[in-house]
Amino acid sequence: MSSAPTARRILDGLVRHRPPADILAALSRHVRSKLDLLGDALCLTLGPIDRLLLADLLEAHDALTRRLDDFDRQIDAALVPWKAQRRLLETLPGIDRVASAAILIETGPEVAAVFGTARRFAAWTGLCPGNHQSAGQRRAAPTRPGNRTLRALLVECAHGAVRTHGCQFHNCHKALTVRRGYKRALVAIAHKLARCVFAVLRDRTPYRDPETDYEAALVRRNAPRWLRQLQAFDILVRHDDGTLSLNWTG
Repeated sequence: MSSAPTARRILDGLVRHRPPADILAALSRHVRSKLDLLGDALCLTLGPIDRLLLADLLEAHDALTRRLDDFDRQIDAALVPWKAQRRLLETLPGIDRVASAAILIETGPEVAAVFGTARRFAAWTGLCPGNHQSAGQRRAAPTRPGNRTLRALLVECAHGAVRTHGCQFHNCHKALTVRRGYKRALVAIAHKLARCVFAVLRDRTPYRDPETDYEAALVRRNAPRWLRQLQAFDILVRHDDGTLSLNWTG
C-alpha cells in the first residue's frame, strides 16, 4: 500500500484511469467507514483531456512541493546555530517548528539586547493597543504599527494557542471573547504570546504555563509504567481479590 495521503491516492488512481473499486481498495483503514461516500464521489467519469489536465496539475504541485522542501532544508541549515532557541520557542502553545523558525528570522536570538524589555518588543510587533486620550478620557484606538509579518505570524500562533485546553491562553481568550469578541480577544492573546516569546528567549528557559500542574501530568503519564516496574520487582503485590499491597521493608 502506498504511503501517500488518501486524497493523493484517489487522484493518482483517477489519472491512471483505475476502476473505483481498485482505488477504494488501496485506501487506508482510517477511511473505511466512509467508503460509501467516496464511492459515490468516484462515480464521475473523467475523459482523456480531464485526466491529462489533472496529471499536469499534480506534476506542478509535486514540483512546488520539492522547491518548498529545498527551501525548508536551507532554512534549517541556516538556523542550526539557533537550534536551542528554536526548541525553547516550541515549548510555547501554538508555536511549531515552522513558526519558531519564522519568529527567529524576524527577531534574531538576542531579543533582550535589541529591545531591552518585553513591552518594547511587543510594541515592535505591532500588537500593543493604541493610546488615544482626549480631555482625560481614553478612547478606542487601533493597534500600533509594527512588524506586519511578525504580527500576522503571532496572531496565527495565538489561534493555535487558544485551542490548547488547560493553558492560560485558552482560558484568557475564553474570558476576553465575552467582552471584546473573538478577533479582538485573539489579538490580545497574540500580544500576551509575544511577551512570552521575549521572556523565553531572554531567560533561555522553556515555557511553563502557570495554570498547568506539570508534576501531576508527569505522574499521569508515567504511573502505569511505574506500577508495572514495582510489580516486576515484587515491591507491589497484586492479590487474587484484585487489591494491591506494598511489600517494602527499606
